[in-house]
Amino acid sequence: MPENMAGVMSIICRFFTDYISIFMGVVVVIRMLGWGVTENLHKGAAPDEAGNT
Repeated sequence: MPENMAGVMSIICRFFTDYISIFMGVVVVIRMLGWGVTENLHKGAAPDEAGNT
């Protein structure tokens, strides 16, 4: 591999190994909780206060 491609390949490797797994975990958590519960948690309200269980 040429020397000028080593930096590009390291960035691509980091993207595929770290950031895609984080993104997939966020998607799974949002799907499990539901988007309404996620919005209420973001606003700081407990799920029972907002009327969602």
